[in-house]
Amino acid sequence: MTRSIEPAEPVTVEVALGLGTPQAMTVHWETGTLYARAGSEPQVAFQPSLEAWKRFWRAVDKADVWNWDCMDQADQPVVWRLALDSGAKRVTASGQSSATDEFKMFVRALKKLLPGISLPFST
Repeated sequence: MTRSIEPAEPVTVEVALGLGTPQAMTVHWETGTLYARAGSEPQVAFQPSLEAWKRFWRAVDKADVWNWDCMDQADQPVVWRLALDSGAKRVTASGQSSATDEFKMFVRALKKLLPGISLPFST
């Protein structure tokens, strides 16, 4: 019997949502802690459980984030950008659109890792 190994804690998580707006949110992973900062508010630290990370990576898979491309255009501001590395897969992407079901699914998954934090584009 072969067991699949799901990634848990990330290698890299860097997310910026709502760039160029007062409610912009940045999230990054550093030495076992996930940090979030909304606008000029103080940074807040989170330590999601391994199960929470597994749920996050499953949502990232379902939203097909690994196949997102760099979607920003030179004449328009970038509204979001992300860099994710699960140890098995990685992606760097950016764009202006936040209306797709896949993007909304990703933001909901990120919000679950950051209880109590209000994210731009939350649904």
